[in-house]
Amino acid sequence: MENPIGKQLILPGDENRNRIHLTIVGVIDDFHYESLHKAVNPLLLFLIPENNEGYVNIRAMAGKEKDVLEYVNLTWKNMVPEMPLQYFYFDDQFDRMYKKEIETQRLMNAFALIAILIASLGLFGLVAFMAERRTKELGVRKVLGSSVWGIVKLLTIEITVLVLISYIIAAPLAYLWMKQWLLHFAYQTPIYPWIFVAGLTIAMIIAWLTVSVLAIKSATRNPIEALRYE
Repeated sequence: MENPIGKQLILPGDENRNRIHLTIVGVIDDFHYESLHKAVNPLLLFLIPENNEGYVNIRAMAGKEKDVLEYVNLTWKNMVPEMPLQYFYFDDQFDRMYKKEIETQRLMNAFALIAILIASLGLFGLVAFMAERRTKELGVRKVLGSSVWGIVKLLTIEITVLVLISYIIAAPLAYLWMKQWLLHFAYQTPIYPWIFVAGLTIAMIIAWLTVSVLAIKSATRNPIEALRYE
C-alpha cells in the first residue's frame, strides 16, 4: 500500500461476525523479532481490548531487575492471586536462539588455545634443534664479529618463513570456512582483509616470542664452548 494510514484490515474468522476489523494507524520500520538466521518477516501489531491472552513486556533499568521483579510479583498476586506468576527474560530467549553459535564460539576458543600451545611447543623444540645443529656455525660467526641481533635474526628468519608458508595455506581455508558458515544467516557481515592481516601479525608475534628465548640464549653463548662442541 502506498498510503496505508486509515485503511481497513480484516482478520479472518470462522464467520463474518467473528472477524475483527482493524484500522491502520501507523507504519514502523522493520525490526528483528526472530533469529538473525532468518530475514525480517512481515509483522502486524494490533490491540484487541477484550483479548486477555498474551505477554506483558517490562523494561527494567540495569541493576534494578530484582526490585522490578518483586514489584511485579506483588502486583500480580494482588490482581490474580489464584494464578502463579510466570515470567522469562528476553536475554534467555536470545541466548536460546544463538545457542549453537555460542557453543561453537566456546569450542573454537578452546581449540585455538590448544593449537597455540602445541604450535608454541613445536616451535620451541624446532629452534632448540636448529640451535644445537648449528652450534659451531654460530660460534664461528661470533668469533668473526657477528652481533647478538644478527644471530637472533638468523635463527628466527627460518621460523618466519615457515609461519608465512603455513599462513598462506591456512588463510584461504579459513576464508572458505567462514564464507560457508555465514551462509546460515540471512544477513551476512563482510569478511574484511584486515582480519587476516591481524591474524598473521598475531601468529608472527607468538612465533617470535616463542623462539626469542632460545635464540638469545644461543646468540649469547660463549663462542669457545661452541667451537669445542663435539
